Amino acid sequence: MPRTNSSSRASTPNSSSRASTPYTRDRTPTVHSRPRAPTPYSRARAPYVLNHETLGSEELAQLTQQLGQARAASDAMLGRLLEQVDVTRAALQAATADANQREVDHQTEINELKDKISCLDGGDVQRFEEMTATIADLQESHTDLQSTYNVLLRMHTSVRVSSQRLTAAHEDLKAKFETVNANHGELQRTCQETNSKAAAFQALVEFVHCAVCDTTMTEPRVLTCGHLLCVNCVERWSATGGNCPFCRVPMEPRVIVGLKDVIEKVVAVQVPGASRNNPIELELEL
Repeated sequence: MPRTNSSSRASTPNSSSRASTPYTRDRTPTVHSRPRAPTPYSRARAPYVLNHETLGSEELAQLTQQLGQARAASDAMLGRLLEQVDVTRAALQAATADANQREVDHQTEINELKDKISCLDGGDVQRFEEMTATIADLQESHTDLQSTYNVLLRMHTSVRVSSQRLTAAHEDLKAKFETVNANHGELQRTCQETNSKAAAFQALVEFVHCAVCDTTMTEPRVLTCGHLLCVNCVERWSATGGNCPFCRVPMEPRVIVGLKDVIEKVVAVQVPGASRNNPIELELEL
């Protein structure tokens, strides 16, 4: 009876960890009359925040695709192994039944030969030797069948162990996939919160930008009409006529608001709930 050997290999995809890139702080030196504490945000912050959600979604989609492919491959491998187990089990049962039947037949033949030998006369030595050779052949055949049975039994055990390993790997991949889905919602909420803070900060930067001289104001002044100018433009227009360059309303220098008060008011408008005592919601250092 021919001997057969089979082996199976299972592989699982490697998960890659995502490296986070720290952002850099863009600080532009500005000449002003009094020192100002540096801020950790700048105009370079907004592109990084916008790309953060895009990179997270692409990496999450790639990881989800890899997990789906690995799960499909493991399911296919598990199905093939189960089919091989069924075929091996059927072959093993057939070989065992055949071996048992042949052993019974051999034993019957041996008994018949013994009966015939007991009836032989002393001159039938050649016939006795032929019967002895036949018995030896039958015993050798029985040994071969027993070896084949042992090989099939080892194959069955190996296939069963491989099937158990694939099942464990499948459960592990399923747990990792569920963890990724759970973290996806948290990542989206974090990105939305970061984008909201970046938009508020960008609005603050545009608010303290002088529309007349196109510079960032270090000492802004709010006129009576509500327009915001830097201190240099206020002095220049006060010297030329004392009227607002936008609405021509007479300027009153006594109605001014300092830089810190302006920023705190903008924070209160842009971020609901922020106040003078809690300006940390925009992560500003006033």
